[in-house]
Amino acid sequence: MLTTITCPSWGALTSVTWLGVINSIVAVGSLIGTEIIRRRYQTTDQQVVMQLLIGLYSSMIVGSFVFALSGAFVIAIAGFYLSQTLRNVSRPLLLLWVNLNAEKHIRATVISTYWQANAFGQVAGSPVLGWLGSVISIRFALSIGTLTYIGTLPLLLMAQRR
Repeated sequence: MLTTITCPSWGALTSVTWLGVINSIVAVGSLIGTEIIRRRYQTTDQQVVMQLLIGLYSSMIVGSFVFALSGAFVIAIAGFYLSQTLRNVSRPLLLLWVNLNAEKHIRATVISTYWQANAFGQVAGSPVLGWLGSVISIRFALSIGTLTYIGTLPLLLMAQRR
C-alpha cells in the first residue's frame, strides 16, 4: 500500500498513521458486519450460511481486485476496506459451518487442519508473491494472490449443494 498509493497529507498523519486509521476502521466495520449477520440471518440454517459465505467471498474477491488494481487512494482504500472487512466477517461463518457439519469427535481436528492449511498457504505463497511483486509489480502480485481466492467459490457452491 505504501509503495503504490500516495496517502493524503493531512496535518501530522504519516503513512503509518494512515495504516493504523484504516485498520481501525476495518476492525469497526468487521464488528458491525458480524453483528448485522448475527441479528438478521438464521445462522443455524446451513443454506443461509452457505449463501452468506458465497456472497461474502465473491464480494471480498471484488474488493481485493479493486485494491490491487487501483492507484487512487480513495478507491484503493475502499477495496481494501471491503476485502478485509468481509474476510473478517466470513471467518466466524466458515467456522460455524464446520461446527454444524463436522462430527463432534473430529471437529477440533477439522478446525485445526483449516488453520494449518491457511498458514501453509501463506508460508508457501508469500515468497512467490513477493518475488512476483519485486520482478513484475506489486499490483500483479496482489492480483495473482486474489485469483487464488476464486478457487473457494466452486468449493462453496459444491458444499451448498450437499
